Amino acid sequence: MEIEKLTLPQLMLLWGSLDGERNRVAELIQEQVLQLKATQNVGDVRATFGKGKGSYDYQGIAEEMKVDDMLIAKHTSKATTLDWKALCDQLERDLKPEAKRIFYAIKGGHFTPGKEQVRISIIKAKPATEPKQT
Repeated sequence: MEIEKLTLPQLMLLWGSLDGERNRVAELIQEQVLQLKATQNVGDVRATFGKGKGSYDYQGIAEEMKVDDMLIAKHTSKATTLDWKALCDQLERDLKPEAKRIFYAIKGGHFTPGKEQVRISIIKAKPATEPKQT
């Protein structure tokens, strides 16, 4: 098919169908890369695997550490919202080394891993450079 000879409506329909096919191909690539759990490079296409960003349940950590009311009050805003992360950050700084081991064990139990993901991209080849002559 000679693309240059297509009319505008034909070009637009072709573009739309190719976009749908491209999206389906991307979904299939993502599914397979998620199973492999590793970035893949083939030709000039890269499918980058990522584990996603995880998060901690700071409120759960603080509650399990049985934080005293003074520390809770310090990190509670006037609108009665509590910054659990700031509270846990200070708690971590203030704890003695033996208590930090307990803190880290509790903290590990309150981590939610991020959702694994795949990003597909075209790798632009660097232009070849000629070797330097001496």
